Amino acid sequence: MDEQGWVSASEQYNDDGAIESVREDIPSAARSCSAENQLRPPADYDGAVRIATLAAGFDWTWYIEKDLQRFCDAAGWSITGSTEYGDDLRTDLRIQSRSAKVGFVKRMFDDIRIPVTDRLDQSLPWEQMRTALADTFAAFADRLIDALGPPTRREPDEDGTLLWDRHRVWIRLEVGVRDIRLHLVSWEWQATADAEAKYHAGDW
Repeated sequence: MDEQGWVSASEQYNDDGAIESVREDIPSAARSCSAENQLRPPADYDGAVRIATLAAGFDWTWYIEKDLQRFCDAAGWSITGSTEYGDDLRTDLRIQSRSAKVGFVKRMFDDIRIPVTDRLDQSLPWEQMRTALADTFAAFADRLIDALGPPTRREPDEDGTLLWDRHRVWIRLEVGVRDIRLHLVSWEWQATADAEAKYHAGDW
């Protein structure tokens, strides 16, 4: 474990207790699932696990004409709108926020952004909103770790974004401003994001 409290990839996979150590390393705010907190947004935990498992085993090329409809068919989704910049998708998740977004780069796409909870009311006090989202994130993390194993890594950010590296896809679980999201992103997208993060941190 480094000085910031993050578990490295090698530590995550060392022994049979690795999964529990990863769970315990979720930032403490995300483990404070108190009985008083009744503010969690409606969420589809099983649906998120199903999407992540499907994405992990999918044969990705990231070409629009080869993958997008094929993935939607496998997931039971539909394409509801299209522009030169991307598509709108209708998911089958058991929440009201069923609109996912796809970003295009010429003939390819590089990410699918999927809300797995409804959005919290923006009138909620900021601290209550962040606590509710942290609790919900922890619950999603537990289920995805059970399905996918320990995350490949986590981002050293306030919310502790979790990432799983699978064949030609990164599966990201992250906290949005008012909801929890899964992102399915290409290796190329993630490599570009990592390079930009290093540049802004002066680590290049």
